[in-house]
Amino acid sequence: MDSISSVGESNQSKGNGFEVEIAIEEYPDGGLLAWSQVVGSFVLVFCTWGLTNSFGAYQTYYESGELFTQTSSNISWIGSIQAYLLMLVGIITGPLFDRGYFKALLIIGSFMIVFGIMMSSLSTTYYQVMLSQGICMGVGMGALWVPSLGVCVQYFLKYRSIAITLAASGGSIGGVIFPIIIKRLIPKIGFGWTCRVIGLICFVTLFVPIMIMKQRTIPETHRKILQLSSFKELPYLFLTIGLFLSFTGIYIPFYYISSYANRIAHTSINISYYMISIINASLSGRIIPNYYADRVGPINTMIVASFISGVLALVWIGIRNTPGLIIFSVLYGISSGTVVSLPPSAISSVTNDITRIGSRLGTAFFFAGFGTLIGNPVAGKLIDINKGEFYKGQIWSGVMTLGSTFFLTLAQYYKRKAVRQVQFDHSSNIEKN
Repeated sequence: MDSISSVGESNQSKGNGFEVEIAIEEYPDGGLLAWSQVVGSFVLVFCTWGLTNSFGAYQTYYESGELFTQTSSNISWIGSIQAYLLMLVGIITGPLFDRGYFKALLIIGSFMIVFGIMMSSLSTTYYQVMLSQGICMGVGMGALWVPSLGVCVQYFLKYRSIAITLAASGGSIGGVIFPIIIKRLIPKIGFGWTCRVIGLICFVTLFVPIMIMKQRTIPETHRKILQLSSFKELPYLFLTIGLFLSFTGIYIPFYYISSYANRIAHTSINISYYMISIINASLSGRIIPNYYADRVGPINTMIVASFISGVLALVWIGIRNTPGLIIFSVLYGISSGTVVSLPPSAISSVTNDITRIGSRLGTAFFFAGFGTLIGNPVAGKLIDINKGEFYKGQIWSGVMTLGSTFFLTLAQYYKRKAVRQVQFDHSSNIEKN
């Protein structure tokens, strides 16, 4: 068995679903091989969450009626189903990753993403886009998401949050680049060829992780697909609830910021498209706060960022001009970027056996992912773009995100309580010996 899976009592005191870090020699925490996994994960997140974060650009284009005619709520189902499948498929890919099928998942997921993009380029109706962009690409993304960050977790402990954050920043980079590509190329070469350009970018870049990424450890025993027993651990339970509420509310500005800029702030079409890139340009939010997350804890960092995001979502209601909307987009991008990049680190911080990380990530994202499925379509029903009424959707976003702060606080409280108990038990055992 690999040393990482046999940390055991000599290096970790285990209990109540978390780990007390005593010694970390078993983790490389650096070196060419370890950091190359971060590079590979960055590319995978670039081609998964980068595209998902860019759906606001697709939403604005589809709302124009040039390809098909549907309501904003129905259009948002395409992006919501894609994002939900990205997480839902994790209940299958997590255990498969734990069983050593990492390379197979990379190849299958990469193929389905590129195939889905190419089929989108041929689509002319709503159901065709739903099948290609929503379902096919969503399943492909799900095959890559959990395994990509699961590998990072196996190589880092001391610098785990920053490693995962650097990998997760691929979502921000993709969320900046892809909307610009969509905005600049569709008027020149059309929707179909724009999709093919994006497909070519993904086809080329996805070869990088296939070539350089390597799973470090495989558990000796096979586990259930859904680790429902994990919910007996209060930190894990409250963390999952907090993630559900966060995913329900936090992505709404990403979907509707462009339409809001056009209808309410009366910005030009060009600037309204770029709002999506601005709100995705949250590298500082993904890297700087998460650097400190290794010191103060990922859940603590998420609590602060989630609270700020919820407040900003409510402040958004009163913003009626372009400069104010740009400032909001920058600030919200920073705070929300912190929230969405830390869940893998937060889940690993309440996981005692790192060889179970694939199943634990998959189980948490399966339930928390329902938030991405319902959040934006509900907002679409609450928002009336034709009348310029966005405030109901904005309140929905703010309340859900603030609600997540409460449950994240509970998760941190019970985690600290469990840590103190394990440290006490560990000290008692030493005294007895």
